[in-house]
Amino acid sequence: MNDPEEAEDPFAHLKQRAAERADRTVERLRAGIAALRATDQKITAESLKQVTRELEPGFAGLSFQVIRRNPRAYQLYREAASAFTASATPDNKQRGKRRGARRTPRSAYDPLQALDKRALVGRIRTLEQDLATERQQRGCPGLRPADAAGKDRPSGDRHHPPPGRGISPRMTPEASFFTERH
Repeated sequence: MNDPEEAEDPFAHLKQRAAERADRTVERLRAGIAALRATDQKITAESLKQVTRELEPGFAGLSFQVIRRNPRAYQLYREAASAFTASATPDNKQRGKRRGARRTPRSAYDPLQALDKRALVGRIRTLEQDLATERQQRGCPGLRPADAAGKDRPSGDRHHPPPGRGISPRMTPEASFFTERH
């Protein structure tokens, strides 16, 4: 009934499909690289996606993530990509020191950026306590409870009566003019 090979690896068919897809990705990548080299274009992830889309109608193009997940395709991409082949600056120049010397250190223009997280939290809590103390001394309670939030302000919309005032009797359905009309 059951084949002994199937009993050994129930996922063999899935592994085979994954290997076929990986091979197809490498084939598409090779074709894309060849097309870019033939037209003397720069080989980047975006240009490969565009050219593989054009080479195979209906295909969305090879995304960088697909290339990155496939070790053989990524190796092929690294060997061919312009970003990995040409050095942008000679190795004898010290780029970091030259650029860093011109910039002002962060803490020079904002002293709070030099502080660590704990020091900042401590400062915030101290300022909040000072503010609460100052409000109590001045008689400003700060935030009001939710039920007192709109008491001193007129009603926000004109379609509802302000708090404390009811609807006039003539506007209710029980009013006599509704029942007297026929």
